[in-house]
Amino acid sequence: QAAATGSQGRAAMVLAPRHRRATSALPSCLASAVAVVASFVAARRALACIAPLLGGSLSWRFTEWRQMTDIVRGGASKAELRGAKDKEASAEFSGNLEPMASSGSSFAGMTFQADFLPEDITNLRGLSLDVARGDGKEYSVSLKLRGSIADAAHKFHFRAEEAATFEMPFKSFVPYLRGKPAPQPAPPLKLDRIESISFRIEGGEEQQMGPFLLALRGLSGLLGQEAPEKGPPPRETRWTCEACQTMNYEQFSTCTRCGAARGVELVEVVEERKAKALKQKWECSGCGAKNFPAAGECHKCGAPRS
Repeated sequence: QAAATGSQGRAAMVLAPRHRRATSALPSCLASAVAVVASFVAARRALACIAPLLGGSLSWRFTEWRQMTDIVRGGASKAELRGAKDKEASAEFSGNLEPMASSGSSFAGMTFQADFLPEDITNLRGLSLDVARGDGKEYSVSLKLRGSIADAAHKFHFRAEEAATFEMPFKSFVPYLRGKPAPQPAPPLKLDRIESISFRIEGGEEQQMGPFLLALRGLSGLLGQEAPEKGPPPRETRWTCEACQTMNYEQFSTCTRCGAARGVELVEVVEERKAKALKQKWECSGCGAKNFPAAGECHKCGAPRS
């Protein structure tokens, strides 16, 4: 029995370290599995080139949206963003656009703080709005910049009647001031200053007034950065010297190689034109002076052309 007990003890001593190694390896295995899943999700996300922001697989966070209407100007328009009543959509932007009693355009919208988005907006090159159905009216997605003046925003307008997905690159957003395109030079859209995103409808046309409803599936971000716009080709920003054929930058008025003034033609061309002009001139029979073909009388003595 003692021998058996001793052998069991030795077996326990042998097995215990293995058990501890297996237990200590468990967290590292879980970490590896999590890393694999994370990399798979990241790869799938990169392949899709979009990042869900609101709706779709994520919540719309309805309680964090705020109404923004012409009530601040004495109007009576109303707007709300709520859950959809059918399975085709996950949210409905709806309300009523009332005519303004005073001067000014009616508007109604719902706004959401950009800081609450699950993705840093500076990592995006635009937005993508998945619409389940519309009412044929014109809507806009509006971006408000932190520190900008009142009634200033960058907007992307669209009109939806049926299901559609609207891709909205940030470079396509137009700066507006008090409901009209901002005068040039307009302030640029700086992504790190975007304070809020809004769904908005405005008056201006009779068909815009009254009840409105835009059924939405989700709002996503377009991943990536916009490639810088290429400037005009060199030949459009430089001029060629007629004397030596050297290309010069636009700001220079004389050739950097030979010093000829911009627009001055080759000496040979000028001499050729002079020779051709001399052949076409007529000789005055009174004094022998040469006169241009269009002249009806001699420029020297005044005698009429014979």
